[in-house]
Amino acid sequence: MENNFDEIVSILEKYPLCSKIVTFFLERNFAMDTAKGIADWWLEKDLEATQEALNQLVSCGVVILRTYSGINLYSFTNNPRLRAKLKEYYNNLKGEAILDGLKIMKQEAD
Repeated sequence: MENNFDEIVSILEKYPLCSKIVTFFLERNFAMDTAKGIADWWLEKDLEATQEALNQLVSCGVVILRTYSGINLYSFTNNPRLRAKLKEYYNNLKGEAILDGLKIMKQEAD
């Protein structure tokens, strides 16, 4: 899984829209929607870019594609280890952003 996770991180860093989708799923673990619903309601982005991001995430196992009655629905991975690693990754990013903000505030105060 480690090599696969490096690939996932690479995708998240390269494609900001992928990162937004993963962040949304981390906050709503059991959400499920169509590509159009994700584009229109979650991201307010165009459908083509959203579909491309979803395809990237499906290909690396972060998002699951399910088809019900001919409708494609996307949901977050069921893999608890992957969910935990993604949550840890984003928590670390938030921590780094807070530290960067504190450094900037300190520099401005000096």
